[in-house]
Amino acid sequence: MVLERKCLICKKTFKLKFKNSKQKFCSIKCKIINSKTGKTYEKRKCKNCGKTFLQRPCIKQKFCSAKCSAQSHKGTTFIEKKCSQCNKTFKNEPWKKQKFCSAKCSTQFHKGITFIEKKCPQCNKIFKSEPWKKQKFCSLSCSSKYARQVSPTIKKKCAGKKQDIDRKERQKMVKELLFIGF
Repeated sequence: MVLERKCLICKKTFKLKFKNSKQKFCSIKCKIINSKTGKTYEKRKCKNCGKTFLQRPCIKQKFCSAKCSAQSHKGTTFIEKKCSQCNKTFKNEPWKKQKFCSAKCSTQFHKGITFIEKKCPQCNKIFKSEPWKKQKFCSLSCSSKYARQVSPTIKKKCAGKKQDIDRKERQKMVKELLFIGF
């Protein structure tokens, strides 16, 4: 048995999905039109496809959907900007007001956190890190290269002990030697 109901706004008949459904409108558009009490909506034209859509005046929406927005921005050229926190260069769309290369830099800037410079023991490269981090290496690749070099040292330390050192003890020794603060 298919239940049908008339839309309260456009008077179109529509099928109910469930037997005890409280659905009163045939579409989201009709539901929005009904909810106008206290809220004002205005008709706008999509800048990509030209389709009209309803939106509240306080929202600066220019496209009818995310798909139209993405299509309109295809083929845009990127410009290089400098991060206000770490001074790294990053690429961004010209219309965006982004000042930081990442969310991490943004948070640190707004909290007033400054970086300290550290020297990587593997590649001798100078990198920036937060003062409270115990980070020793500039990257994960440097830490793994260092671990491969230090691995024989760990085996020598273990040689004096029982031959069957459990996994947790070995991991603990590796962490002590290589602490990676990523």
